[in-house]
Amino acid sequence: LVTNLLCFALYVATLGILSHWITLLLLALSLADYALSMRQIRYQETLREARATAYKHFECVRSLLGDETAAKDIRMYNMAPWLRDLKNAAIEERRSLSQKELSKQSLYEKFSLTLSLLRDVLAYAYLLDLASQGQISPGDFVLYIGAVMGFSSFVQRIMKGLADIRQAANSTEYLRVYMEYPEEEERKGACPAASLSMPPKIEFCNVSFSYDSKNKPVLSHFNLTIHAG
Repeated sequence: LVTNLLCFALYVATLGILSHWITLLLLALSLADYALSMRQIRYQETLREARATAYKHFECVRSLLGDETAAKDIRMYNMAPWLRDLKNAAIEERRSLSQKELSKQSLYEKFSLTLSLLRDVLAYAYLLDLASQGQISPGDFVLYIGAVMGFSSFVQRIMKGLADIRQAANSTEYLRVYMEYPEEEERKGACPAASLSMPPKIEFCNVSFSYDSKNKPVLSHFNLTIHAG
């Protein structure tokens, strides 16, 4: 902290000899770039729930397609077209979300690049004007250009660190909320954990089945309960 304060004071003192307005301009452009970074972080946070939902949909379909034990049921009930459509929908959902996020990120990066170019062009133009009027020597021109670039990079690193801290704080907050989430048995309508230790059973209730809709049902209103053991 002390080192950063000393560096900041040194840059301000060096640029203050030239003009206080150039210092204020560099600070304003750096703050504008920081505001863009914070806006990008907020936008990414709005997509967090959508990304989680798309990921769950994709993983659910992937696990179904990779389940070899379900192959017989898939063939028997002709589920392949339905699963194929489900897979394509899940892929399209993730692709669309990623494209939307990348498009927004590219827009923010273009704005940030524009601010950096504006800073450099204004600094060069101002110093060249002073040099052409003989108010600063060539050596001073090189010194002030280095000071402008160094000060801008110094302030941008600080702003980026603040933006990273904010992003880390958001991630930590989501983790804290997740850790404080109630257990399954405490949620409304959930199955009590004690019932999971009870012996399992298989129950068919009013089941009807036929291999073809035109054929006579093999099972009609079938009821059966198979207890453990």
